[in-house]
Amino acid sequence: MAIHDDGLPEAWGLNTNSQATIPVTVTNALMMAGGSDFSLALVPNVAAFTAPTPVPTREQSTIRVSRISAGDESAVATVDGTIIVWGNDTNNQLAAPAVTNIVAVASGNRFHVALDDAGVVSAWGDGISAVPAGLPAMRALAA
Repeated sequence: MAIHDDGLPEAWGLNTNSQATIPVTVTNALMMAGGSDFSLALVPNVAAFTAPTPVPTREQSTIRVSRISAGDESAVATVDGTIIVWGNDTNNQLAAPAVTNIVAVASGNRFHVALDDAGVVSAWGDGISAVPAGLPAMRALAA
């Protein structure tokens, strides 16, 4: 997936679940994320979702989303510095910790991680509930 200079998103590759089909209404994309069977695009103040991941309710989709990340069968976003997650919860990937001031999120196979503005990392899902003891403040993360 990529975003053109004019903000138009583009996706290619396996498309068995329409994960590479960009809705024509998605323009001016700010960020994109790809999961195993779905893709996400962040457009100004609204997140757009493609099949087959369940779309958040209308109230959720009109809130201000600033970060997105897609995992195997679930996704995570930040809204005003807090975490929202949706999708499959077979490995507790929807059990996000109650943390605030989140500045970055990332997703792995069946887990998610988040970074707050003080550099503290949180992790959840697929047996991951803690980060290494004594981990110093971080400035970026990946999964």
